[in-house]
This record gives sequence, C-alpha cells and structure tokens, in this order.
Amino acid sequence: MARILVVDDEQVVCDLVESILQSAGHVTRRALDGAHAVELIAQEKFDLILTDIFMPGEDGLGLLRHLRLLQPALPVLAFTGKSDATFDALEFAAKLGAAGVLRKPLERSTLLAAVHRIVPATT
Repeated sequence: MARILVVDDEQVVCDLVESILQSAGHVTRRALDGAHAVELIAQEKFDLILTDIFMPGEDGLGLLRHLRLLQPALPVLAFTGKSDATFDALEFAAKLGAAGVLRKPLERSTLLAAVHRIVPATT
C-alpha cells in the first residue's frame, strides 16, 4: 500500500484515479492544483505524486520542478490528455525527472502498472 497524492484540476479525473488506486489498496489524497499539492507535500509523507501537466495556477511541470529541488527522491508520475505538435509536455516532464508519464484517458490497467512499477506493492 502506497500513499499517493493525485493532482488534477478536474474533480472527475481525481475521482476516477482515486477510485482506481483505492481499489488496489492505496491511500490517496487530492489537490486541485500545484500550489495546493506543495502545501500537502510539506505536511504529509507521500510515496508517489500523480499529476496532470496542464492546470491553472501552478501546473504539473511547475510542481515537478519544485519537487526536484525540495524532495528529489519523491517519484512523480505525470499525465496529460493534451498534445501539441511543437511541444511534447510528457517528454519535457520526463526530462525534468518524472519517473513515468501517461496519456489521458487513463485506463485502470495502465495506471496501476505504472504505479506499481514506480512504487512496489509492498510499500
């Protein structure tokens, strides 16, 4: 069981991701933007951060940069549904140190496989 922070500005995405993770035995918290995520990370211990990349305010890339400075060992799994021919946000997230990247829509098996690759089930 891992403690996982889910960061996405869309409630429905948070609901879905948390449901999938909780059904696999993980404990979740949620933040609706990067700034709220930073507050929670300062207050609680997490084994993994799952973050959307494109959000209002501090986005997932900003959150990833922030975490690389403050907690470089904390793994981050970044995801997005947006694509741009001139800027691959998932590739950029990987270069910033994301432990993994996923494209929306998130499928249960793909999400859990990525999570369990990063945070073994025995955590």
